[in-house]
Amino acid sequence: MTRFVITDNLDADFRGVGSKIVCDNITGGVGAPTGPPPTQNKVWLWINTTTNQTTHYWNTTTNQWVVLNAVADSDHGSGTAFPASPSTGDYFYRTDLQAQFWYDGTRSAWLGDLETLEFTANDSNNDLYIGNCKIDNLAFQGFRLPYSTRIVRVYSSSEELETATISTYVNGATAYNLNIVNSRDAASPPLNIAWSAGQLLNAAISATSSGNLRRIIFRISYRRLGV
Repeated sequence: MTRFVITDNLDADFRGVGSKIVCDNITGGVGAPTGPPPTQNKVWLWINTTTNQTTHYWNTTTNQWVVLNAVADSDHGSGTAFPASPSTGDYFYRTDLQAQFWYDGTRSAWLGDLETLEFTANDSNNDLYIGNCKIDNLAFQGFRLPYSTRIVRVYSSSEELETATISTYVNGATAYNLNIVNSRDAASPPLNIAWSAGQLLNAAISATSSGNLRRIIFRISYRRLGV
């Protein structure tokens, strides 16, 4: 994939349409341009009608046609291996995994789309549920995925002010404790917790000082790890 580098001021002559950039001033002919465009105070693109490629743009500062510099677009692309030396925000489609990833410089990892798991609690006890299934055995109940991920955030919301701790477990080990202090809502800071393929992920209300939690919703957000 390529992009064009243009050093002119294009704000007045280019407009965004969806994810594309559109230029309203286009002209062309066989080969390279030999004369000025219809109006010299606007940016124009020149299309070589022989190759059907955009090859030049009109520089309104120097009043001359300039060759468009096509350069490798390292922050976009696709393939079976991630590009070397990525920058934060680069994204890449892995054709073998049929998934798109973006590079997170903070976590130094290629990560996929944000996904979220949800647990709930009712009024009668302090157990968490996955759907209608109560988690009463942390060794066997929970979620497993066929690929590795990074847990990036956990958060909760409830009907009333609560004081409690909700623990997240990865393969039986405590990965994070979310402390709720006299609040309806609580959220962790950004996290970078490894949840590897095949490992069991679950959660439990590990401490409370306010009785049964009322209609709490606990969510774990994660992104697939590109490897």
